Amino acid sequence: MFLLATTARHLAGPLTHRPRAYLQARWGYSRRGAARAHLLGLLSLTLALLVLLPAAAFYLLEPTWSYLDAIYFCVISLCTVGFGDLVPARQARQPLRQLYQVGVAVYLLLGVTGVLLLAQTFHQVAELHGVPGTATPAPAPGGADSDEEGAG
Repeated sequence: MFLLATTARHLAGPLTHRPRAYLQARWGYSRRGAARAHLLGLLSLTLALLVLLPAAAFYLLEPTWSYLDAIYFCVISLCTVGFGDLVPARQARQPLRQLYQVGVAVYLLLGVTGVLLLAQTFHQVAELHGVPGTATPAPAPGGADSDEEGAG
């Protein structure tokens, strides 16, 4: 998980900061407006590329799954919950089963990285808007030193 988080952090520059700067410079968005537009774009792209499109592939490759089952598998797997009730490439007679399993593993690694990148972007947008609980908490009034002085 550390490797995926580090990868998402390195991708944040080209996939988060540059598009926001472009929206500000080229289209005249404010800093907050660019962050919101970028988040909506990234959310749409993530939904399409990491949930809807792979779900269509799983629906076609898994004969017993409905499209809703495939969407459920994608969402549960990318959120790292993974109940295990739906497992792709389970049928022994499936053609190119090993290749399919490797493809699923690659999808999950890339997908979790994408979800981490989306979460990081959401956190940055929330900080820009001053949403409580997303930034580093402020120290308590009086600080920790004042408690020690009163106890003496």
